Amino acid sequence: MYFQRDDMKSCLAEGQRGAALVLAMLTILVVSSLAGAMLFSGSTDALIHNNEVSARQAFYIAESGLHHATGWFMSRFGADPSTGFWVLPERNTSSTPSPTKLTYTEPPAEPVYSLGAQSGSNPDDAIPTSVKIGAGGVLRNVVISSSNSTTTFPNDYTVTANDSSGVSTTYYYNGVVDDFRAHLVNHSVGNGMFSIKAIMLALNPPPSGANGIIMWQVTSTSRLPNGATATVSGIISAPISAVSNTVETSVETSEMTTIVLPPGVIAKDGLILNGNAKVDSYRSDLGAYNANIGSGRYEGQIGSTNRGSKGDAWANGPHNNDGSYTFNGNAHVTGKAYTTAAPGSGRVIINGPGMNPNNVVYSQPPLTFPPVPAVPSPPASAADFTVNGSGKTITLPNGNYKDVTVNGSSNTVTLPGGTYEDLIANGNNTIVLGSSLGTTTYNFRSFTLNGSTLLRIVGPVQINVANGMTYNGNESTTIGSLKPSDVKINVVSGSFTLNGSADAIGIVYAPNVNVNINGSGDFFGSIVGNRITLNGNGDIHVDENSASSGVYYQQEVTTTTTTTTTTTVGYSGGSFSLSGMRQGGG
Repeated sequence: MYFQRDDMKSCLAEGQRGAALVLAMLTILVVSSLAGAMLFSGSTDALIHNNEVSARQAFYIAESGLHHATGWFMSRFGADPSTGFWVLPERNTSSTPSPTKLTYTEPPAEPVYSLGAQSGSNPDDAIPTSVKIGAGGVLRNVVISSSNSTTTFPNDYTVTANDSSGVSTTYYYNGVVDDFRAHLVNHSVGNGMFSIKAIMLALNPPPSGANGIIMWQVTSTSRLPNGATATVSGIISAPISAVSNTVETSVETSEMTTIVLPPGVIAKDGLILNGNAKVDSYRSDLGAYNANIGSGRYEGQIGSTNRGSKGDAWANGPHNNDGSYTFNGNAHVTGKAYTTAAPGSGRVIINGPGMNPNNVVYSQPPLTFPPVPAVPSPPASAADFTVNGSGKTITLPNGNYKDVTVNGSSNTVTLPGGTYEDLIANGNNTIVLGSSLGTTTYNFRSFTLNGSTLLRIVGPVQINVANGMTYNGNESTTIGSLKPSDVKINVVSGSFTLNGSADAIGIVYAPNVNVNINGSGDFFGSIVGNRITLNGNGDIHVDENSASSGVYYQQEVTTTTTTTTTTTVGYSGGSFSLSGMRQGGG
């Protein structure tokens, strides 16, 4: 079989048209595939782009949450304008966990970071921190979050501190957690929202001379309507310095205190000063009375001589119901005249220009006079000793004697320490007492020196007299060696009398004995007597260096004991700042 040329051409034309159709269909298929591939690729790119945008938005919203949290901490735990300190809860100083007070070491040498007590069941307690709070009776981490089950920070608490006027005041802080949630939980930003959780990492009180620090780990989680989320965490911290609440507690206690009088002229009954008699003072350690020693040597010194204004007198009771004191003529004391009498009682009488009424001190407490020790008597075997004639120098052997009588003239009799009955010296004789070897003690029933008898004391003596001491003669001491405190005289009863021109030194204690200083004789030292009378020009010069009188009074003394308690009640210092920000949880 064969075809004609035209038929063959026709067949070829038909074949070519079929091939072209197939080719066209293949081309369409390829183009369609390419178009589909291009369409799928474009959709994937758009989806990836949208996810990246959502992730960035979620991150920025979470980051914004950290900055919001920093501002909230600044406003809530910054310096309260009403108190001036950081309004964190107070420190818990008890060993019992407190749900409203923070437990930490103050000041910490090295802060102890530990887990919360519930770390096994609560991941928030698994973070080591150096500050805890009581929750459920145990110490847990300090947490503020959206959940009541994980929040341990107190919603309400108080802080006690001094206000601006120094008065201790209780400040109340309420709704702290509620305020946190209102501002930092599900808080809208743009088309999303964030929630904050804060865990206190450290509250390190400031050591001396340096700042402490407070640190919170803050986690911000954001969420977009399309479900995109992001978590960003950081550290919010601030330098702090302690604000202390100082409370002073004063307790007054009263007790009777014994006040012992200094040396002076002290009368159990009263004092009478007549004529030109005066009481002044001097200091025996600076030399003789009224000697020129230069001015400004001691307090109360008068002029440039050894004479002072501390010649104080004390009168305990009325003299013949007239008054505790009677000052006649120019008589006066240079110090103070203390009396138990009340003003206007008539028990202080001043007749003359000598005494300054302003130097009388009224309404003083009553005085107590310790008893005078009893004076022993010599043994029955003791003998009398009598000296007659003139010009004899006799030193009695050691021992005890009954009556010792010295008559005649120009006799010198040295008495050893011991116990005697009566000593009587008449005429122009000398009695020597004392020793350079130490204090010599003499016990006499009575002691009388008459005429021009000279009493020479050559060493420290203690003279005890049972029944009266009368001194009508003269007295001398080894120059520059003895002072009034070296001559101590106790008189139990009778009288103590200095007559004529006799001067005397000593510390006389005779509270039951009337003391009379007559004529021009002066006394140097201090005197305690029953009724003390100074006549004529006889003066008493109180030795400020003498020992205390032994007389005392009871005075109620109120003592105020102030206890200062300082506790840290808050903190003040710098601003909160955000650092260490990173994506992800804490």
